[in-house]
Amino acid sequence: MSKKPEWTLKEIRDAFEEAYCGKIGVEYMHIPDREQCNWIRDKIELRQYEQLTRQEKLVLLDRLFWTDEFSNFIGTKFNTMKRFGLEGCESFIAGMKSAMDSIVTTGA
Repeated sequence: MSKKPEWTLKEIRDAFEEAYCGKIGVEYMHIPDREQCNWIRDKIELRQYEQLTRQEKLVLLDRLFWTDEFSNFIGTKFNTMKRFGLEGCESFIAGMKSAMDSIVTTGA
């Protein structure tokens, strides 16, 4: 919780509630390396404070639309073929693309 110099009790409660009481759960306490656990905990607890610009949100929305349309196209074009669809994984594609973009820009 180091991104902000001072926190009120309500802000701390809201941050932890959003991080740990939402729809996504993360199990990381089984990892023996404390440094890795701390890194994961920091990313989970501070994720709500990494705000996206309007342009970044539009790019992510465009990627979501593109993956959905691509899945529909493949489904209609190759309707008799066995394939793996993107149902439920559309946001994963946009997340992977964002991660790749971040790696390219930071050089990590």
